[in-house]
Amino acid sequence: MFDEPTSGLDPAARRALWDLLQSEKHGRTTILTTHFMDEADLLGDRIAIMAGGELQCCGSSFFLKKKYGKFVCFFLRTKIKICAHY
Repeated sequence: MFDEPTSGLDPAARRALWDLLQSEKHGRTTILTTHFMDEADLLGDRIAIMAGGELQCCGSSFFLKKKYGKFVCFFLRTKIKICAHY
């Protein structure tokens, strides 16, 4: 179990840890929490997204991208919703 293992790491150290986790995952179950979707995409066979302490959705990276698309939505404190393609 890893709770945000790459938080605060520089990009090279972050990539090295990703490589280590990838190389050691065969035949194991690993639970990892992260705020980085690129990290979840790379490391996770299944991704669960939580908000407000509740499970919002769960599935493979492909499933989530197909279902929700490639939008990034930001909610500002002014309650103005801004959505942008990336």
